[in-house]
Amino acid sequence: MQFSALGKASWTLYNQSNSVTVPMPGTVVVNDVGLMHAMAIAGEGIALLPTYLYENTGQAGKLVRILPEWHAKADPIHIVYPRQQFMPPKLRYFIDLASELLEKRLGGISRSSMAEG
Repeated sequence: MQFSALGKASWTLYNQSNSVTVPMPGTVVVNDVGLMHAMAIAGEGIALLPTYLYENTGQAGKLVRILPEWHAKADPIHIVYPRQQFMPPKLRYFIDLASELLEKRLGGISRSSMAEG
C-alpha cells in the first residue's frame, strides 16, 4: 500500500551507509496515514509508517517492524511565528514545551529546525 504524499512508484529507504529504492507495485494508494495504519493492522499489506504510529501499536503485537535498520527520509518540523523585538514568555514556553514533546514523540528534533520570522 502506498501513501500518496510519498509517490506511487517506489520507496527510498536509508540506513547508516547507503540508500535503496524499492519498487512498490501495489494497487492501493491512500492519502491518509491513519487509514494506512489501520489497513496495516488489518493485515492488508506493508506500510511505511511514522515511528510514533508503529510504537503505539507495534509493542502491543499488532504490527511487526520488518526493516528496523532502514528508515525513510524525515521531513523537518518548523515552529514559525512573526518576527518580534521581544519574545513573549508564553511563546517561549510554548516553543520549549512543543520541542520537548516532539522530541519525545518523534525522536531527535533539532532546535535549529525552528525558524523565526
